[in-house]
Amino acid sequence: APTIFTEDDQFVTVGEDFYSSDSYTDTLLRYLGERPQGPQDAPFFAYLPFQAPHWPLQAPWDIIAAYRGRYDAGPDALREERLAALTRLGMCPPDVEPHPVVADDTPEWADMTDEERAVSARTMEVYAAMVDRMDWNIGRVIDYLDNIGGPTSYTWYGPRWAQAATAPSRLHKAFTTEGGIRVPGFVTWPGFSRQGEIGTAFTTVMDIAPTVLELAGAAHPGTAYRGREVEPMRGRSMLPYLSGQTDAVHDADTGTGWELFGRRAIRQGDWKALYLPAPYGPGAWQLYDLLRDPGEVHDLADSRPEKLADLLELWDRYVEDNGVILGPVSVYEVDVEAL
Repeated sequence: APTIFTEDDQFVTVGEDFYSSDSYTDTLLRYLGERPQGPQDAPFFAYLPFQAPHWPLQAPWDIIAAYRGRYDAGPDALREERLAALTRLGMCPPDVEPHPVVADDTPEWADMTDEERAVSARTMEVYAAMVDRMDWNIGRVIDYLDNIGGPTSYTWYGPRWAQAATAPSRLHKAFTTEGGIRVPGFVTWPGFSRQGEIGTAFTTVMDIAPTVLELAGAAHPGTAYRGREVEPMRGRSMLPYLSGQTDAVHDADTGTGWELFGRRAIRQGDWKALYLPAPYGPGAWQLYDLLRDPGEVHDLADSRPEKLADLLELWDRYVEDNGVILGPVSVYEVDVEAL
């Protein structure tokens, strides 16, 4: 199969032992070694984005073998194990109420055959080991148990294993629930007073750029740069929070919105309004107090209609400001066979 990797606008030929994670890391190390000699404190920016762990699930055999048998108890047991660890480590309140698993289209672990459980557990072993391999060919897929995770396999691990990773949050990637938009982040910098703390302040990826600019002592150019229009800065610098000067990154009036595949959400402070089309939600706006209900279990839309109305005003503003096109259905609700 032809390579799809390029470097400096040139196609790159890869070998049989190619793994993207290893190759990307080696390439960045080479770039750093090739930096022009100059002051040791000269600033530079490097970004190393990995494809893994994505889809299809593929990893080196020796790393997969290290996880053999680790997940034989199934996703529910893993979910409970991880929730207990999160509580023990102080990353979840001890009385947190996790959202129930939503996976009606996949069988319960107890209802699966021994062979189905073996295949499912193997996909999770590969996910845990995954480094991502390039040379798969969808035309010769061989998803027998011993081949899962190899260069000719094409598999994923499904919603139950995914929710073992996102508990206590609701659902997983591709949803505007907390399980789909909440991720861990690690920040380190000399002199940060919150070094070593587990922070709970709400922040978003949009806050990274203003934080880096402030640390670098640089100012965003506004709406124009070198004769061309640029987008205005969004987000707020996290520096005051990370330095212990404030207890929050965003003020209580800030509204932050999300939309993906017809799934919508708007947040202000600890309040969040959520819209999920069927079958994953009621097709109506729901309301959650994330401070008391991080699992998005108890819908307060009926008991706090005024708060929901306030959030929906922010949603309308988000739609207008961002040019959101609201479709009637999610892409996952389309009948593919009818296309």
